[in-house]
Amino acid sequence: MAAQLEETPGARSEVELAAFHLVDLVYPDSPHRCQITDELRELDSMRFKAMRVCNEALLIIEALVVGCRILDAGDDLDTWYDRLDEATREPHAQAALKAALLKVDVFLQDGLSALIERIDTPATKRYHRRLLGAARYDRLAEAVADDLAAVLRALKRAIEFIKPLAVALQDAAQIISEKKIEQSGLSLLFSRPLLEMLTQLDAGLDHLLDVLADGRFDFKVDQPPEGASPDEVTELMTALREWLSEDLRVRVTKLNKVLERKYVGASEALAMSCDGPSQASNSLVELIDRLLRGVADKEQVLAWADAHYPVPLTKSSFVTTAGEVLPTKRTEALFLVYGGGHVDEIQPLNELVATAIAETRAQLQAVKHADEDLELARAQVEQGLGAVRGALSIALRLAGPLLTEEKTADIEDAVDR
Repeated sequence: MAAQLEETPGARSEVELAAFHLVDLVYPDSPHRCQITDELRELDSMRFKAMRVCNEALLIIEALVVGCRILDAGDDLDTWYDRLDEATREPHAQAALKAALLKVDVFLQDGLSALIERIDTPATKRYHRRLLGAARYDRLAEAVADDLAAVLRALKRAIEFIKPLAVALQDAAQIISEKKIEQSGLSLLFSRPLLEMLTQLDAGLDHLLDVLADGRFDFKVDQPPEGASPDEVTELMTALREWLSEDLRVRVTKLNKVLERKYVGASEALAMSCDGPSQASNSLVELIDRLLRGVADKEQVLAWADAHYPVPLTKSSFVTTAGEVLPTKRTEALFLVYGGGHVDEIQPLNELVATAIAETRAQLQAVKHADEDLELARAQVEQGLGAVRGALSIALRLAGPLLTEEKTADIEDAVDR
């Protein structure tokens, strides 16, 4: 295809060819095609230029659609990324893609809205129909609808993936003060229940899919679709918390059986023991301490904070009465959520989760010896259990390479010490 195009008058540039052949470079014979670019690549160069669709837009469209089709099909995205990395190591492909991608940021900032405004008018649609011919125009319109439906379905799958983590984040943040949440830069996420927002977004995507199924492109609605009812959201939240609890149990069990015992024991103590709050808080504090100690010893954490955290930590350590220098719990938690790697830029989510771990532990530590108001203590521990479940569910995902199989044995030995 590339050779044929280069021989024709007004042949496409390397950047244009890169924009058209991203899938061919990365995923030869892939069933996950971008129908839009497949249709556009059949146009001669003159008609293509007359449509005024820039190459940056083609790269973005193809990457987005193919990625969404892979996600929608349930395929392994890591395989696709590996092939992308391998393909772009070829000098010709690397030069062509680099030339196009250099302009993508500018296009996203300045060109995307103008492009949408230009193509979404009756006059433009009539012009393109005359330019392409009725049959080709109809095929392109069908390709747009097909690709857009694939993107919407992938977004729905992404929402299903995000829902439990949204509940986890909400539960983790309940211990943190409003001031600290505002300082984190994530306050917008907590302006209303996250799960409620996601269910409304999900309903909106269903509406758009229905519009496409009816063969329409009129996505303007006077009233946004309603999400789930309050009772349905509450029921879903309960189910997701049960899922998170089991998921966290499985994750900590893979690291060490002791961690599982502490986590499960806290729930059982609250449910069955007359001294439940004290026993549960003690188990949860030990769960946090043993996990953080198992991930890295104090020397590793302090060295990491000095060498790999981008700004000086105001309270990265403290000195015990015996003169020993120890990292604070928040510093240990930061090591965990950043995976013990180099931190080029502070990430608000990682910071918030680390704060949640440290402050939840502090609240639970205070409850361990509370014997006067058992009902208040029980409520605080129940809140702490939810915060631990939420914070660790996210933290263990953020930790990434820190929790590889090779390191699990070292963590197990450290936890047992």
